[in-house]
Amino acid sequence: SVFQHPNFKGKMVLSLHYLYNDLYIGTDKGLNIYDGQNVTFKSGTSLGLGNDSVTCIANKYKNELWLGGKNKVVRMKEMKVEKVFNLSTKQQGDVWNLFFDSQKRLWVGGYPDMGLMMIENDTLLDYSERYKLENQTILAMVEDNNNNIFAGTFDGVYIIQRNKVKYLREANGLSSDFIYTLGFDSDSN
Repeated sequence: SVFQHPNFKGKMVLSLHYLYNDLYIGTDKGLNIYDGQNVTFKSGTSLGLGNDSVTCIANKYKNELWLGGKNKVVRMKEMKVEKVFNLSTKQQGDVWNLFFDSQKRLWVGGYPDMGLMMIENDTLLDYSERYKLENQTILAMVEDNNNNIFAGTFDGVYIIQRNKVKYLREANGLSSDFIYTLGFDSDSN
C-alpha cells in the first residue's frame, strides 16, 4: 500500500488528486506523489506553503499543479514552484478548495473565514470584499451549465452569476444551511 511505503510522510490525508497515472496525496506533512511503485515526498514548507500541510490540489494543464495550504496557493510547473499567492485575509486559515471553472479561472475558498477569492491571469480577486459576502467560510464549490459558480458555506450557498451574487439559505428552501458538498446531475439539477 502507498501509505506503508517508507517514503510516505504524514498521519492525516487532507487531499487526493489523480493526474496522468500519478496519485498526489496531500498530508499534514506535505505532498506525496505515488507513481504505482514509488513515493516521492516534498514538504509543504519547501513548496512555499505557509506550513507543511497540503490541504487541496488541482490542475488546469498537464504539467501544472496548484496546491493550497496555510493562507497560500502555490502554482507549480514541471514540479517546480513557479508562483506563490499570499492570500490577504482577516484571519489566517487553510485553503480547503481549489476549483477551476470553465473559463480556466481558479476559485479559492477556505476555513475558517478565509472568504472567496479568484485567481485569473496571476491576479488575485477578493470576491468576499467585492460583494460584501457575509459568510467567509467556503466549504465546497461547483459550476453549473450556465457558468454560475456555487459556493457552499456554514450558512447556505452563494450563487455567483456574472456580476451579481445570490445567497440561498434554509429559509429559501434548502434542506440545511450547512453546505459542505455540491454537485449536479446530468440535467444540471
